[in-house]
Amino acid sequence: FVHTTAENWPWHGYVLAAHLLRALNGLLGLGTLLFVYGSGRFLWPDSSTKAVLATALIAFLPQFTFLHGAINNDGLLICLSSATLWQLLRIWYKPLVKPRDLLLLGTTIALAILTKMTGLLLLVLAVMVIVLWWFSRQPSTDLKSSTRIKQLLLLILPVLLISGWLFWRNWTLYGDPTAANQFVILARGDRQYTLRQVWADMDRVWLSLFAVFGWMNVRPPTWVYGVWQGIVLAAAAGGGWVLARSRQRPLTVRSTFLQSPAPWLAAWVGLVLVAWLRFMMQTPADQGRLLFPAILPLALAAAHGLSQLRSRIIPWLAAILALSTTLTSLFFVVPQAYARPRIITTAEIPTTAHLLYEEMAEGLILVAGEANTAVSHPQQLVPFTLYWQATQPLTTAPTVVLKLFGRDQAVLDSQHGYHGRGLYPATLWPQGDAIIVEEVFLRPDAATAVPT
Repeated sequence: FVHTTAENWPWHGYVLAAHLLRALNGLLGLGTLLFVYGSGRFLWPDSSTKAVLATALIAFLPQFTFLHGAINNDGLLICLSSATLWQLLRIWYKPLVKPRDLLLLGTTIALAILTKMTGLLLLVLAVMVIVLWWFSRQPSTDLKSSTRIKQLLLLILPVLLISGWLFWRNWTLYGDPTAANQFVILARGDRQYTLRQVWADMDRVWLSLFAVFGWMNVRPPTWVYGVWQGIVLAAAAGGGWVLARSRQRPLTVRSTFLQSPAPWLAAWVGLVLVAWLRFMMQTPADQGRLLFPAILPLALAAAHGLSQLRSRIIPWLAAILALSTTLTSLFFVVPQAYARPRIITTAEIPTTAHLLYEEMAEGLILVAGEANTAVSHPQQLVPFTLYWQATQPLTTAPTVVLKLFGRDQAVLDSQHGYHGRGLYPATLWPQGDAIIVEEVFLRPDAATAVPT
């Protein structure tokens, strides 16, 4: 992402629009948190502890924070999905369902469909929940068949009126009402992955559930993943403890479970997961954000599991550690990844650097270079510092090819890209005595002998 002086304050034009869209996405994230808290209060009306904990886990999730600081449609889909689940919980605990409840629910689902086709799964879930509500909350004799049909129509009608045109458009243009085939075409066709091949990519998906920024190319320190994996394991341990205790009274627990919203909340996670797996088998989609429409039940389950542990300190310790991961990502990881290269003068070039003064392109000189490590090992990053100078304005941004050579001139690694990782191309550099300091990293191949 190239940032120029056009982005300085006061904002105007496309820069102002970008900041407004980012602010809107932030508000959508706040809306998601409110729906998570509200859903938690439906589940646990006697105490707000679990609801607050579930909300905190999402708010302090680095990937959630990053996602809602960028411009995308994921934030809107996550918010609308959470709003739909909140409305379904509200209906579930009501003795009677009013027509306006169903109309509002259908409208929310329609907006989710217009945002992303994942929203269509919400309609499947909503119909399932309404049917379950009939049999779990009302004796079969209390509701006439005509009343049930009317309720389904009140739910489906807004979906058809608001989003139905999109299915017709997609069918007319692409021959697919969901337009999913266009994503497959853009990825050069159906790759026909098996589940085993999808599983091979799950490490990227798992990590990006917690914290992978940029376009899947910026990662925080390893301890950030350790914290979140610890939270998941602790929540799973708490859930296992609940299951172990439930064996002492299986009939009571089974009856309570079936009367609760837990089955269909779990079904929503399953629907999102199955749809994602199907899409992943056709085209690359190994990003955890695609599972975030199901973040509400996942957070509620995690909060419940953590709350079952014997120590009362663990749930809040988890929240504090989660907050530390977000603060680290927000104030250190992301700013450093997108920081511009330093600008110094010729006199400030360290004496340890090797002076080169090689003209690499017209008006572009590589003044010096320095290897910042004395010993290198396979698969270990090798840092270099390059010192560049622009002697005249450049009309086009040149690309740089870097190669790391080992014994017998074997190429250990290579990179090809713009200066400053694309953040600060040479067309923006000042001319004259200004020296651009660029930090680069190369990684030797594990199969190649590395000189030390």
